[in-house]
Amino acid sequence: MSTPTLTRTLSSLWWLPMIKGLFAVAAGIVALVWPGPTVVTLVVVLGIYVLVDSVISLVNARAMRGLPGSRLMALLGVAGIVMGLLMLWHPGPLLRVLVVLTAAWVTLVGLGLALVAVPLMPLTRRAWLWPLAAGVVCLVLGVIGLVHPGFGVAALGWLIGLGVMVYGAAHIGLAVGMRHLTGVIGRAGASATPTVIEGEVVPEDSTGSHRDSSSGGPGDGPVIEGRVE
Repeated sequence: MSTPTLTRTLSSLWWLPMIKGLFAVAAGIVALVWPGPTVVTLVVVLGIYVLVDSVISLVNARAMRGLPGSRLMALLGVAGIVMGLLMLWHPGPLLRVLVVLTAAWVTLVGLGLALVAVPLMPLTRRAWLWPLAAGVVCLVLGVIGLVHPGFGVAALGWLIGLGVMVYGAAHIGLAVGMRHLTGVIGRAGASATPTVIEGEVVPEDSTGSHRDSSSGGPGDGPVIEGRVE
């Protein structure tokens, strides 16, 4: 796919990361400010978020089919749906396992964001910095969760809430950058005015004076008189 086509496709899909970003920021705020949630409740809320976010990722991957990162996005979407269903199915008995899986999911998301930022570098000015920075933060938070899975509910809530909010902020920033591409493409199309040549073709028989003043000799063909706009 050519670069102009790729840029136009990305600019038309800016609303998908915006939806993901707003939803993620809302879920992160809930995890941070909810007064005294139980671990099970926190896992259920996170499971709902992971499930919805993964479905949006699949929709996004389908819309971006053929673009760099679309297959990775689809893979993360499928993995997220499986993980979200597990969280909702047995949030209590599988709590410790789910904490580890959640940390693993945050780690994978961070890796995916960092990888998606790479092909965006030549296409956007600074929008690629958002997924790259968020990917690094999510990687760090995910590794912390994997190394210390026995965090208390408060620490776990802060860890999850912060990671999800960073994830959401990255998608909002990416959406703004992609939306900016729409304006750039529109201005470029408006400024690309065609060249118009007005005039008429003068028959060769009546162009003797023109041939005398031109660099060419007889037999140069008809002369076009007019102006270029």
